[in-house]
Amino acid sequence: MRGKVHRLLRGLSIRVFGLAILGSVWVCEHALWRLRGEAAPGVEAFLLALATFLGASVGGAMLILGPHLFDKVEVSSRWARMAIDRDRANRGVRDDDG
Repeated sequence: MRGKVHRLLRGLSIRVFGLAILGSVWVCEHALWRLRGEAAPGVEAFLLALATFLGASVGGAMLILGPHLFDKVEVSSRWARMAIDRDRANRGVRDDDG
């Protein structure tokens, strides 16, 4: 029973945090909307656009996926092979070493 409550609270907290991020995205988007009349956008407009995009992406993923955001997924052998080769190259292991 305790595990079920823990999973429920974890999923709910992730979704609430995603909703809070989306609320801050709304604030950024509103500030960006107020800058629309400027002739040349400044750095603040680009930073607000970046914050809006990243916040909407992360907040939306957290709200929609909830605790499944951290699920492990199976990677196809094609991409797994590339990851193994990259790890071996980073460690300095050559192919003839096995």
